[in-house]
Amino acid sequence: MNPTDPQIPTEPTKPSSDRPKLNWPLFLTFLLSPALLTGLSASTGQKDLPVFMAVVGGGIAGIICGVMLGRRIGITPPTKVGLSILFSLIFMVVCVTASCFGCFAGGYNLRFQ
Repeated sequence: MNPTDPQIPTEPTKPSSDRPKLNWPLFLTFLLSPALLTGLSASTGQKDLPVFMAVVGGGIAGIICGVMLGRRIGITPPTKVGLSILFSLIFMVVCVTASCFGCFAGGYNLRFQ
């Protein structure tokens, strides 16, 4: 063997992935918990807690889900930030809407007075 010949590795090396894996049970927990907690608080007869839970809890859960998904899909740091912001806005709408359905499923009476 000539010492100037390049060495060929015997085992192929896997490229290291610095992208975090998406923890699906945690993601689904954050996605569905505002709707479930809103429905539960509406079924107990609360007046202000279901609305607060839907708006604030749904907003926070949407931000968390969006950041989790943006960090997973984005490759470079700017795309991670951009996708996190985009997915956060999308999931905020999704979580608040799901919380409204949870609120109505819990028997909340919406009155515009």
